[in-house]
Amino acid sequence: MTDSGCIVAGGGPAGMVLGLLLARAGVRVTVLEKHADFLRDFRGDTVHASTLTLLDELGLGAEFAALPHQLVDKISVEMDAGAVDLGLSRIPGRHKHIALVPQWDFLELLAAAAEREPSLTLLRNAEVTGLLKEHGRVVGVRYRDRSPDASDSAEPDAEPDAEPDAEPESGPEAGAEHELRAALTVGCDGRGSTVRAAAGVAPRTFGAPVDVWWFRLPRRDGDPVGNVGRFSVGHLVVLLIGDAAHAMSPVGGVGINLAVADAVATARLLAEPLRSGQPITADQLRRIQRRRGWPTALIQGGQRLAHKLVLGPRLAADPADRPKPTRLPRTMRILGRHPLLQAIPGSLLAIGPLPQHAPSWAGASRSRPARSPSSRHPTDGTPPRGRRAITTQRPAVTGGAGLSAR
Repeated sequence: MTDSGCIVAGGGPAGMVLGLLLARAGVRVTVLEKHADFLRDFRGDTVHASTLTLLDELGLGAEFAALPHQLVDKISVEMDAGAVDLGLSRIPGRHKHIALVPQWDFLELLAAAAEREPSLTLLRNAEVTGLLKEHGRVVGVRYRDRSPDASDSAEPDAEPDAEPDAEPESGPEAGAEHELRAALTVGCDGRGSTVRAAAGVAPRTFGAPVDVWWFRLPRRDGDPVGNVGRFSVGHLVVLLIGDAAHAMSPVGGVGINLAVADAVATARLLAEPLRSGQPITADQLRRIQRRRGWPTALIQGGQRLAHKLVLGPRLAADPADRPKPTRLPRTMRILGRHPLLQAIPGSLLAIGPLPQHAPSWAGASRSRPARSPSSRHPTDGTPPRGRRAITTQRPAVTGGAGLSAR
């Protein structure tokens, strides 16, 4: 017997979007989020045009527009030899821009939308610690309740002023271990994925000559509009998606976009078998891997090309190996002279290869699939819904290409 149709480990962009889509398909979903809330600094604050289109399709566009954000329709690339502007006004689609939004606001929006679905349970303060396996198959997860008052919940009927026999434990590690079973376990727990390690999946690592030093500056009158990049020298059945499958270089800020696209592709292919109680097969997971593997590999290949041709030489340890800043690279000079060509890199950056759209059953004016009796939460044995609250990951090394299925 399973407690849920699908367990999603991790409440980041990939996990929240996947949980929302599967819940709208009538699948019983439990999302386990390690933290109590999303209110902390993230290194990814860019929401690209294809993700903005997806939010419109899901009926969340107006809610997103109400969040504090900045729209960027031009990206300036500055080097010692000059600068070039890459405009996004000619990319296809309604959104000809990229949005910069605090990721904690974005995740809270997705979490609130997901919790409005009756078949989804979001457990906060729930840290996945391992996988449950039976007969060589993953059948669920172990997780720890990190709630500070977890030890107090064992005696809900105790008198408020009663003297306890012993002082209870407190702090984030006070909770006990629990088990949760499901037909499918999806690891969305970031580049340091516990699910990936427990499944024995080893990512391939590609070196990156650059990482982002993340800090905040006040914006003043006269500052450039849009994004400015300055490059200079001298200064088992288990599915992994998002950063858990392919941590990205900071070049282009594409991590959220790819994670959301992974989630949509996963929901499209697995919603019906999960909703109807069919077993999830390795072939179905390979279909997701084939669909999302090549766009991820293509983007990573472009990032590695940028590392090799643009960033690497200019960040060489030996000053003698650095190119002289006499002129911009030829490609950038051509783009600067021909604005029509800027739609090509603009589309690749803001939309990406093989953009994913919301399924008809998950859209704003959707007709939800009829839910079978087995799709309802059991009356007992299901963990309680986590408490609502108001959301650093991404270390400095890029990860493997594509999704991992075992």
